[in-house]
Amino acid sequence: MRTLRQSDVFVILKTRLFFLGWILIDRCGKNFGLILNFLRDGTVALPSESRREDLMEILTEAKYYCIQQLVELCEQVGIFDHRS
Repeated sequence: MRTLRQSDVFVILKTRLFFLGWILIDRCGKNFGLILNFLRDGTVALPSESRREDLMEILTEAKYYCIQQLVELCEQVGIFDHRS
């Protein structure tokens, strides 16, 4: 398991913070806490496949933040087209 500081997202954010002095994450905050907690400890309580829309939102965010482990967890819970 990787820590938040070891994640690719953290490295990108740290670089932007160094050069710009601030970080803008222009994303919906709905699932940000879930994403952040996953980066902290590698665990997450995902919605069931019956809540496919919620699961798709989390999958989309995981792909945006390049969090492959979370992408794989989402794909295990639901059946998704890997080309999306």
